[in-house]
Amino acid sequence: MKILSSALLLILFLSACSNNTQKIKVGDKYSLVLPDYLSETDELNDDASLQYQNTEKEFYTIVIDENKQELFDIIDQSELLAGYQKNLEGYSKLLLDGLIADAGLAVAPKVQDETINGLPAKILSTTLDADGFRVYYKIAMIEGKADFYQVMTWTMESNATEHEEEMEGIVRSFVEK
Repeated sequence: MKILSSALLLILFLSACSNNTQKIKVGDKYSLVLPDYLSETDELNDDASLQYQNTEKEFYTIVIDENKQELFDIIDQSELLAGYQKNLEGYSKLLLDGLIADAGLAVAPKVQDETINGLPAKILSTTLDADGFRVYYKIAMIEGKADFYQVMTWTMESNATEHEEEMEGIVRSFVEK
């Protein structure tokens, strides 16, 4: 049922945007479908392998990929990370714990277990304060063959309704090669 609804959302996203999308391929690792009004940048996150933005629409997307084995080695070597499982559950908990600590959240955002184009994933949506602004985020944490991926897209909270469908389509368009 989840696969069917994911496919339906992607079809709706692509239909609504028809010729207004661009398929971005990142080497031989993955691809993502983005609105064509987003332009490539290198100013959002030093660790991101993909960075696109539209500053006029205040709409941003990045992808961070992390080698699973390197992450597992860090978990093995760090006493602070000893409680994290070496799988998608542990990876998403590590990221969520960092998000909660950085944002000072009292309650963790709800995380949904999903499948994105055959890959196990966890998706969350949340609104956070960032430099005095309310920012709406949609984040997918995806487990690939050799890497974990964070697909993050965000906009101002006041634009969330306008961009929600596109944000959902972006995270669900992720395909590992």
